[in-house]
Amino acid sequence: MSVQHKDLSDPVLHEPKGISVALLGQVYEADGAGGGVWKDKPVVLEPAYADQGIESGGASVDIVLSTSLDGTLRSYEDYVAFTQDMIETITPNNLSIDNLTGEFVVEKTGVYLFNFWMSESNTLSNEELGIALFKNQGDINLLAGPVIGPVRRDRIKVATEINTSSISGLLELQVGDRLGIAMASVGSGTITITDCGFGLNLVGAV
Repeated sequence: MSVQHKDLSDPVLHEPKGISVALLGQVYEADGAGGGVWKDKPVVLEPAYADQGIESGGASVDIVLSTSLDGTLRSYEDYVAFTQDMIETITPNNLSIDNLTGEFVVEKTGVYLFNFWMSESNTLSNEELGIALFKNQGDINLLAGPVIGPVRRDRIKVATEINTSSISGLLELQVGDRLGIAMASVGSGTITITDCGFGLNLVGAV
């Protein structure tokens, strides 16, 4: 007498058909019509994000810049890095913060959206200002100079008035990558940052 599979119970029940050729980690997806296929398990992103802004109390931050020895603003030695005493971290989740430098330290590999903006006044008299996102790996922080970078850079003309500047983009980052913002100028002067924000958000898995 034949026995229908639907009438079986443990321990004689067995895996769905096709299990012998399914790849490691795949799951069976039913098609609703008595069949189905083996597919890769959907990747569920765990949120990873952090935001930074002007230090508590809203006081402005002064960054003193010397005249760049490199007029293209490509040499890191010309840049002054943001540090932890200039900014405060808001709502970090699955990202670490270096207490010395204020850099984001990546804890999850993936594609990240970053965005930095600032409102500032300055004494640069229409000089060019470079805003850069630098990246390091491991225990090396930006105060020691970057290993990789700048990974994003923007040159803008600034004058002695209130300006709003920003850089943003997508980056593929690995666990242990460190990111921070730094500035340099073609001419010497002081940048007075009245407000700013620096955010990093995981948007895709790799």
